[in-house]
Amino acid sequence: MILHAVFCNVLARVSTSERAEVFERLSKLSKSLDGVLSFEAGPNRDFEGKSPNYSDGFVICFTDRGALAR
Repeated sequence: MILHAVFCNVLARVSTSERAEVFERLSKLSKSLDGVLSFEAGPNRDFEGKSPNYSDGFVICFTDRGALAR
């Protein structure tokens, strides 16, 4: 299993509903890919102060390196 994390900045002018729609579309896309086990997205909760410049992120769980590479 490979857990792939992506952090991103969503422009402040993007509404909460628009942001949710983008992540919902990414979720649907990821679930159509061979080897994807799960997709989770949401606001960046930077409790350790290591990624303060990112507003949001998502993680995709892949079965193996081959699935990640595809």
